[in-house]
Amino acid sequence: MTALDLVLTGAEVLLPEEGLSRCDLSIAEGVIQQDRTGRRVDLSGYLVLPGIVDLHGDGFERHIAPRRGAMKQMNEGILATEAELAANGITTAVLAQFYSWEGGVRGPEFAAQVFRAIAAVKDSTVTDLIPQLRFETNMLGDYEGLARRIAEWQVPYVVFNDHLPHDRLAQGKKPPRLTGQALKAGRNPAAHFEMLLNMHARRNDVPAAVEALSAELV
Repeated sequence: MTALDLVLTGAEVLLPEEGLSRCDLSIAEGVIQQDRTGRRVDLSGYLVLPGIVDLHGDGFERHIAPRRGAMKQMNEGILATEAELAANGITTAVLAQFYSWEGGVRGPEFAAQVFRAIAAVKDSTVTDLIPQLRFETNMLGDYEGLARRIAEWQVPYVVFNDHLPHDRLAQGKKPPRLTGQALKAGRNPAAHFEMLLNMHARRNDVPAAVEALSAELV
């Protein structure tokens, strides 16, 4: 696609030092120019503002999984997300996707689908979509090969999380809402609780695993 040479006229433009100012704004070769000319576009009554950068967006699940058991075609869901972002003036968006023991739309399988869909459509969107992997560090069984999968998914941004309810688990108590959480993940509640206890028991192995994974990701 060839970038248009435009001169935006009549609008109030938010400038770095002057604030809102009524002036012409020239755009050529995809960037703002000092004195280039092009086709004039009258934007009287409009504001011209910098694009918004959304550094942490996790509200896109309703587009790709509008209700339980009703997964849309994933690529279309990401495109619907991007259309909403663009309509609200967001030009760069970080899409934060869990990779978690919670399962369901936060589980590893779903995360893989999301990342593949972002990679498939990102060259056809106007918003710069940046995938973020929110990895639950206590999933010690998932570390092997994770760096390779992250590279395949084209994920440049990894966040390490720990959402285990360690205080409750240390007392051998079931966390609140455990049954609903287990059913969302497709697990028996007793098996889910046992899984949480096992991850909690191995918590001292996590720092070394995180360090090793971080070294692979650099």
